[in-house]
Amino acid sequence: MMLGIRTEAVIFFYAWLSGCILFIVYQVLIQMRKLIRHSIVMINLEDFLFWMGTGGYLFRQMYRTTHGTIRWFFLLGVILGSVSAWLVKRKVF
Repeated sequence: MMLGIRTEAVIFFYAWLSGCILFIVYQVLIQMRKLIRHSIVMINLEDFLFWMGTGGYLFRQMYRTTHGTIRWFFLLGVILGSVSAWLVKRKVF
């Protein structure tokens, strides 16, 4: 199925936004760890749950936007969203 360029741009935007959201959520998790001391077991459990949730969230987003078809621009959008959020964090903090 061929998608139009406008549809692909919208999907890319949602993917970019998903990458930003995931970066922000992980940064919140890191800040919580700084406020409340965690054992290494708890840190590993939190990371495991975060990455399982991330996989589920990205699968859901990809399924909703691309109807279950893997589109490389979706994956590129997620990566660019995370990188752009990281760059903003570096500039602001």
